[in-house]
Amino acid sequence: MGINNIIVNSAHAEALTQGIQATANMSAAQVILQEKGLLEISTIMGIIASGLFSLLAVFTGIFAAKEFKGTEILGGILGAITIAPQVAILGLTPGQGGLIGVIFAVWISCWLEKRLRRYIPSMIDVIATPTFTIIIMTALLLFGIMPVAGIVSNAILGSLSGILEHGGLAAGFILSSLFPFLISLGLHQGLIPIHLELIQATGSSQLFAIQIMSNSGMVGAAIAVLLLTKDPVMKRVAKGAIPTSILAVGEPTIFGVNIPAGFAFITGSIGAGFGGMMIVLLDVTANGVGAAGLSALPLIADGKYLQYIFSWLVGASIAFLLTYFVGRIRKYQ
Repeated sequence: MGINNIIVNSAHAEALTQGIQATANMSAAQVILQEKGLLEISTIMGIIASGLFSLLAVFTGIFAAKEFKGTEILGGILGAITIAPQVAILGLTPGQGGLIGVIFAVWISCWLEKRLRRYIPSMIDVIATPTFTIIIMTALLLFGIMPVAGIVSNAILGSLSGILEHGGLAAGFILSSLFPFLISLGLHQGLIPIHLELIQATGSSQLFAIQIMSNSGMVGAAIAVLLLTKDPVMKRVAKGAIPTSILAVGEPTIFGVNIPAGFAFITGSIGAGFGGMMIVLLDVTANGVGAAGLSALPLIADGKYLQYIFSWLVGASIAFLLTYFVGRIRKYQ
């Protein structure tokens, strides 16, 4: 999906530059892609992305069941039920409650399945346990979990959208500066369903773009520590961690460099906050979820790749300067 973003956004830009007009059957970007022989490839990539997101509830149910030590196929069925068009007959909207509702339903399902196995004779367990589990959970899902999860999901998405809309630069700073702390505790993974919900509901997630600015702050701080320290072990760790964090994930610099240095984790988080401010100022969003750093570039929506890189460099630069000067003041070595 990220690669297709780059292909389609480049075609859009070229169509605008050349004044290409849409036809009856193709958009202006598709006309450019057709001329370059890339339309079929782009279409296939788009179908793959659409297939992924259309069945995301099913995949989420399967993996949630695996995580909760339950039957994976039951988790997939519960996910499929939430997106079935027939739920509209019951006054529900397909997908109501989102991935949050699916995960919660699967958690209860796995708990129920384990309890039923205690009482159902082993000779009929393979048939009776899944049957009773799915019947009970379908009723609970349709008449309890989906309506309640829909309210919760809408409240979360509405709150986040309101914070970003009305909080402006301050919201970008606060959220981005807090994300390194969430990452250090492993809690950032819990935001993935929220990012995906935002993408499904609005087409993109500015929250994810803000989150990955934590990477910029940690890289900038780690570079400063590399220049400040005289510890050969720290230098070796930093030299290995920095390139990895620039390309993808920030954990190597967080756990290998900045937390051991102490103050660098704080100054790096502050630097990340400035990167988040730039994300909000330049209205950068992401229409996919993945790694941070340069690996996130294909996930950036609307072709705002330069704005993303500029925001990342701002966060890294300020983190570097803060960490370096604080380190000099503290006589860190």
